[in-house]
Amino acid sequence: MKSSRVRQGVGAHGSASSSRAQSGVRPSVQHGVRPSSGGRWIPDASAAVDPAEVFSPEILSAIAEIVSSSGQPAAMKRLAGKLAGAARAYRREDYWQAGALLKIVVRGMPRFGPAHELYGLSLYRMGKWAEALRELEAYHRLTGSFDHYAVMIDCCRALGDTARMEAFWEELRQATASVDTVAEGRLVVAVARAERGDLPGGLALLSKVRVGLRHPRERHLRQWYVFADLLEQAGEVPRARSIFESIARHDPGAFDVEERLVGLR
Repeated sequence: MKSSRVRQGVGAHGSASSSRAQSGVRPSVQHGVRPSSGGRWIPDASAAVDPAEVFSPEILSAIAEIVSSSGQPAAMKRLAGKLAGAARAYRREDYWQAGALLKIVVRGMPRFGPAHELYGLSLYRMGKWAEALRELEAYHRLTGSFDHYAVMIDCCRALGDTARMEAFWEELRQATASVDTVAEGRLVVAVARAERGDLPGGLALLSKVRVGLRHPRERHLRQWYVFADLLEQAGEVPRARSIFESIARHDPGAFDVEERLVGLR
């Protein structure tokens, strides 16, 4: 749960975040760190699932079946090799290389969900919000999975497409999805609402979060942090301080709570 204090553009998003900041493009969700520029901390929406699970036995078996059943086994084997290379590139955070390989893979294997998944997340890491959204929607259509709906919601946030963001959130809220995925989507929407001036709307999403659990999970601490952050913005400083203190008791090194508490004294 500990989060390194890195500067914006360094860490999970690598050079992609740095180029976004320089170009003036609206930044998307950062990796669990409050930007050093003084901007508000927002969660990492792409952390729910390790997309490099293309190496799992089930997916390797599916690739083998596609290769064996195709009329072009040699071509399909080359695509499978590119997919494996893309997964390795993604793991070392070389999203540009991963994206270049996956662009070829999805054209040759358009019905293979994991290729769209990894391509979408690579595009997301590069700040290509519209393209990432397209690929992750394809992944959802092919698999029925809601695993990356929080990323899709964040793409809409970065694109300024509020209506679509709220529609995706409503779908996720009503879906049979993991509690972590729903929690991450809730955080992104709450922050997005606050960003566009609807601070009460953001707080409303987090108002029922159970603060003060004896054994909180990571998703609880993440929600507590964002809730406290929005409360501070709303001028409810004593309540915000209390929640930051709860986080610090469970994990003093989480995010930047120690610095936030010093600032609220």
